[in-house]
Amino acid sequence: MLTGACLSLPIEMHGRGGSVERYLPVVGLDPKERCTVSVRELGRRIVLGVDATSPRSHIIRRILRPARLQLFLMKARAPSDRFAHSRGKPINRRYIEEFLATNRDRIRGKCLEVNDTRYIDQFGGEQVDVADVLDIDVSNPQATVVGDLQDLTAVTSNTYDCAIVTSVFQFLEDPAAGAGELFRVLAPGGTALVTAPALGPADFKDADRWRFFPLCFETIFGEHFGSEDVSVTSYGNMLTCLAYLAGLAQEDLPRRAWGFHDPVYPLVVAVRATKPLA
Repeated sequence: MLTGACLSLPIEMHGRGGSVERYLPVVGLDPKERCTVSVRELGRRIVLGVDATSPRSHIIRRILRPARLQLFLMKARAPSDRFAHSRGKPINRRYIEEFLATNRDRIRGKCLEVNDTRYIDQFGGEQVDVADVLDIDVSNPQATVVGDLQDLTAVTSNTYDCAIVTSVFQFLEDPAAGAGELFRVLAPGGTALVTAPALGPADFKDADRWRFFPLCFETIFGEHFGSEDVSVTSYGNMLTCLAYLAGLAQEDLPRRAWGFHDPVYPLVVAVRATKPLA
């Protein structure tokens, strides 16, 4: 037991899932734990403040470690924050939101989204009558439909006018089954708006299984919706792909990085699949 005044410093725990920042007392550390504690980390926390996700913290991190420095000083192991939440907005999210903004007219009527209603609220607005949340996790307080996207027994056929599924298909054991269930639960004329990564760091919080190229989505969704009702778009280029893998954020990149999409180097693949009226 520790007594008296104790000082807590951030440490990096290195394990199977990458490095994770935690905070332990300097006094009484378990010697078996592989960790590093440094005064530099304490100074960083003092400068950045308590809330590492605040805009102020993002700006200071980018000043102290600019994008070019971040790239050239990269270590062999992955950064502890693989998705750049400590630096700003994740790069892949910009492409996901660009896709949804382009198809916002399809987000209407009775809608379904996985995990929460973030994008239904952002892009649907007054066009949406009902917003349901699907999650396999029964502990999610926002979930109105609890079930597996690959076998949605809780949802009757022809129910929804729109289904938004972002960054989910890489975790499905059977992506084709997920596409089939989306087709079943959509009402005639309803649309599935789906995105998935073409590349990116592994996510050890879930069973991260797949990465998708456009042809893969064309095959999976075309089998159920028909090729004429499926539109697949790829987003990204060499610069944004490298930046994403390096743990950089949207705010790190110059404006020219967002000016074009190179089909040779996709970062995000998106599909708009519409169920035929007849």
